[in-house]
Amino acid sequence: MKSILILSFIVIGCHNVQNETKTIQIDMEAAVPGIAEKVFSKISYVTIKLPDSVYFGDIEHIKSSGKYLFLHDLYQTQSITIIDTLGNYINQLKRKGRGPGEYMDIESFAYDKDNKELVINDRVSKQFQFYSFPDLEHVLTKRKNQYLNTFEVLDASHWLVISDEDNEQMEYAGVEIWDENLNLKSKLDFMNNSILSIDLSYSNTITSFEDYFLYANPDENTMIYKIDSQNQTPIYSIDFGENKIPKEVFTNTKELLEAEYIFGESPNKAFWVQNVIENENDLLFWAVYVVEQEPLYYQIVYDKIKNEVIVYSELKFNNTDISLPVPDGVVDGNYISSVYTDEIESRFIQNKKLKIAIEENENRETPILLIYRL
Repeated sequence: MKSILILSFIVIGCHNVQNETKTIQIDMEAAVPGIAEKVFSKISYVTIKLPDSVYFGDIEHIKSSGKYLFLHDLYQTQSITIIDTLGNYINQLKRKGRGPGEYMDIESFAYDKDNKELVINDRVSKQFQFYSFPDLEHVLTKRKNQYLNTFEVLDASHWLVISDEDNEQMEYAGVEIWDENLNLKSKLDFMNNSILSIDLSYSNTITSFEDYFLYANPDENTMIYKIDSQNQTPIYSIDFGENKIPKEVFTNTKELLEAEYIFGESPNKAFWVQNVIENENDLLFWAVYVVEQEPLYYQIVYDKIKNEVIVYSELKFNNTDISLPVPDGVVDGNYISSVYTDEIESRFIQNKKLKIAIEENENRETPILLIYRL
């Protein structure tokens, strides 16, 4: 999803909710612009080097494991292109069809580092396809009669699954833990499993780190969970105050009413926390702010040392009208975005390395990858 990011500023305190859980209170109305190079002091790029026979469309999501990046084209070529962190081509999974080892779509995917397999979910056929890595030879097919929004492999015998399979009571299966044979191990009923919450739980609500994942569970107050194969621990609660979506909207089973409330004539609403990064000093995430029926993206930074929150309403490259793009994912604690060079005029860019990258990649059909962190 490509959108111009819109952000704001406010300094507010946090307090404990229970145990280690902290509530971060945010006022989205106090909006000021920021300069990308000052907020993200480390901005670099990767040039993607592909053989002439390999191509893909717009990148919907980017995941990583070790030195590998997985570029997911959901809509156009329905492929996953694999490169290393230097941009060198490794392989591409592009096998749309109905034959053995083929799929009708790739709704979501995960890398199983224990078994060294790339696993994709074909939502159309309700099947999982497993491919050895990095040669992408088809290993096996498993079917599970259940729709999924997204999933991650926690370890060899634990999967985190977010399912929008519904029942006659208009309830979703929700957030679950499966084993490697796709059998249900446990339902995470302490999380919000309402229709609206699960519908918002795309891949961008889960971020991967070395030994755990962070999941932003949409709710009146979005709860951020730290998840591994053994534990699901709430660590932050995001409170948008007067701009949050009330609990009754999340529990309403009528999606039309939910959509009308969010995008209709109600007050401006903030929701959909995504692309969460936590390091020793900071918590960063993006959120959507609906203003006069237009969804805008905000970047929020919580300084854990100073106990302050900064919410940016606009991030542009210095002395330009060029906005920093919304990330396609998180890689090793960095935001990463795919950018086509024809979208940026290099003469306005002051970052020397980025300026060179744009000029070197002019007129190429492949985007560059913009990587940035605090």
